[in-house]
Amino acid sequence: MQEFQELIEELTSLRFWVAVVFFGVLINFISAYMKPLIDKSISKISEGYKAKNIAKTKEESLLFQALIECQEFRNIHRQHAIFERTRSVWFVCMGVGLYIGAISTQLTGIASLMNLSLFIFIGGTFSFFISMKYVNSSIEKWTRSIAAYNASKKRPLNS
Repeated sequence: MQEFQELIEELTSLRFWVAVVFFGVLINFISAYMKPLIDKSISKISEGYKAKNIAKTKEESLLFQALIECQEFRNIHRQHAIFERTRSVWFVCMGVGLYIGAISTQLTGIASLMNLSLFIFIGGTFSFFISMKYVNSSIEKWTRSIAAYNASKKRPLNS
């Protein structure tokens, strides 16, 4: 109850409100000069992302055209997708093994091994994240090669 009364007294004091107004004006003054700098920085970052997206789109369209035109390249692209899916399965197996190892080190009761189990657990989690990266890459490649195959079937034979 005493602290509440002290807080109320502080909030109603002239010193508090002078400080609030002073810092409000100070922040407003600083932000007026910082805004152009912040806007310029954000604009440069945005332009960089835009340029990167445009380059990626061009690269993707060139790759897709190459996949449409060459059946052998499409097959190699599919083989890469299958290889990445297999690699993702290996990383999942390694992650499960590391999790089992982390649990086993906890069950031994040996202090030095119990300290090691955290690092083993982090390794297993990292392995699962790598696995998901390969799954996503595999899906992209597989979908791209199937779309290129369908597009190549719709093209006239003499082109």
